[in-house]
Amino acid sequence: MAFIQRDDGDRGEVFAWWDGSALDAGTQFNCDVNETLLVLDANSEEVVATLGPGRHAMTLALAPYAQGDEVLVIFVTTSPMRVEAGGALADLPDEPWVEIKARVTVRDPVKAIELLPLLDDDEAPEDWLGEELILAVGRAAEENGGDLQRLQTSSGAIAKAAAGYANAVMADLGFEVAVPELSFSQSEDDDEE
Repeated sequence: MAFIQRDDGDRGEVFAWWDGSALDAGTQFNCDVNETLLVLDANSEEVVATLGPGRHAMTLALAPYAQGDEVLVIFVTTSPMRVEAGGALADLPDEPWVEIKARVTVRDPVKAIELLPLLDDDEAPEDWLGEELILAVGRAAEENGGDLQRLQTSSGAIAKAAAGYANAVMADLGFEVAVPELSFSQSEDDDEE
């Protein structure tokens, strides 16, 4: 009998994989309150079962996979996660430095796994989300003139606009973004002079 649950070392990550591929008739799944468990056919990579919080026995939808077909099991965190990112806005005058603290929530776990093929080798989902947030801030900052002083005094409005731009991209991947903290400063290169 297999008992499938998220490893303690994977807690807090957007995605975690069960380290196995075969189910049997006695397989049980444990899904924490802040996550959704997805079972995918290993060949087609189509989602064949979505399990919410709780303990689950084999379902009828999964019965064929107890006969030897392989599966992929992915745990998706659905509680809000804090994503922090920083970087220079290279397309603006003086390349101002931005620090962003965002709250990212998976609203549709099935859509969220569509992010996986977009990641580079060894790129964490949180890194990709951070890069998208920086791009959204850059777009919103550009609309506000890009001048560092103007950016600093308009950071609340820019944060709201950046959240809108980020959500336009991330909603298609099942994510929702809020930007409670955003700050601008001189480029790190300027500080070294």
